[in-house]
Amino acid sequence: MKISQAGSSTTPANRPPQTSKPEVLAYETSQDQVTLYGEDGQQMAGSDKPKSKGDNFFKNLLLPSKMPDSVSADYVASRRWNFLMELSGSVQSYLGTAAALNAVGIGNGPLTVGLAWMSRDAIDGIGKFAGSQFGRQADKDPKSWVTTGEYVHAAGMMMESTLAVCPQAFLAIAPAANAVKAFGSTVKGAAQAPIELHQARDNNLGEMRSKNNNQTMLAGIIGGGMGFGLEKLGSHYIGSAATPILMAAATATKLFATHGYVKSLDLDPVTEKRVSKFVHKWLDVGKAKGGELKKLSLGAPLADFVKDPLRFRELTDLYGSRNYILDLQQDKIAVVLHQDSTPEDQLQAVTQATLIRILQSSPLYQVKIGKEGDAAARDWLLRTSLGAVPDVVGAFARDDDDPLRFSAEARRAHWDKTAGLDIPHVTKADFQKLTQSVRSD
Repeated sequence: MKISQAGSSTTPANRPPQTSKPEVLAYETSQDQVTLYGEDGQQMAGSDKPKSKGDNFFKNLLLPSKMPDSVSADYVASRRWNFLMELSGSVQSYLGTAAALNAVGIGNGPLTVGLAWMSRDAIDGIGKFAGSQFGRQADKDPKSWVTTGEYVHAAGMMMESTLAVCPQAFLAIAPAANAVKAFGSTVKGAAQAPIELHQARDNNLGEMRSKNNNQTMLAGIIGGGMGFGLEKLGSHYIGSAATPILMAAATATKLFATHGYVKSLDLDPVTEKRVSKFVHKWLDVGKAKGGELKKLSLGAPLADFVKDPLRFRELTDLYGSRNYILDLQQDKIAVVLHQDSTPEDQLQAVTQATLIRILQSSPLYQVKIGKEGDAAARDWLLRTSLGAVPDVVGAFARDDDDPLRFSAEARRAHWDKTAGLDIPHVTKADFQKLTQSVRSD
């Protein structure tokens, strides 16, 4: 961005004009243009070298307006990797289609071929339906599911490429490959939604998505041409085996780009798994066990709590003004959420559940069960974990735009809150003393 002013030097693009000068009254910015106004109210400067129409055309076609302020800091880097992904994906698509079309010539006539092709496309819906069942998980951990979807899609593309060397298996391979590809694409598409939401910073999700689609279209055109050229050259020099070989190379390139894309994203949703890992690391009590919170019911039915009214009143006194109530129900941790609860309350509940699982792994808990009984040991778990929650949550550093994505049920409850009991504060050092034997070797 360049601006000019008579008798003055050019103002750097990343710095506002020196408004302290007496001849400048005010200035305004608009995308890549800065206009200065003098004390007489007249325009003093503008863009001294407007960009060519061609540059503006391609910029407006491929990039969101008001960049870089309108997008997240990781947008440009991630889109570069995405362009390579789409480019290699277009090569994959051409090679897979070429292999399928070459195989379509088999059969007992046009009717057989037509039905086979229709079944190939119809099974696409089965893959999409199956993939849609993982949409919620993709919302919680988009980076992981982008990678998962890409690997599944790559497997389908490799399956399809084998039609070049075994066309007689078209009826078996083509529908199965299409279903696998559709599953991978659906999962990946679901994971892209929270990524796009994270990167749109100026209420410009629709615009950014349309520009991203234009980038994909450009990559598809270039990749299709590359696929055509590579397939013709490969067929001439290698024969039918060229298609799966080229497909493997394109697939490897796309998977490499996918890992680069995921690594470039500055997006880390807060999930039960991430909270569990943090709590264990911060307290230095060993690594979190897989499935540690598998039996956590976040948003449990109120009926599970009020069936014992006396116990429910004890819990409301224990939790006081908090917007959740957590209790142990056999080997399950149940959490009922108040109608005023927010994701921040869910963070506290998940943190407390993790602390309880850590305490349950300590010999001290078994000693308390033997000496005081199950009920007393359970109350000790609740009080100790509640006392430690504030320090743990306070130490849990995260970016402001890292969303909280917990597997909470939609149900909410209402109960009359009380002043609450005085829960003793449990420091990090105190908690570590209680769980010394939990440390992993």
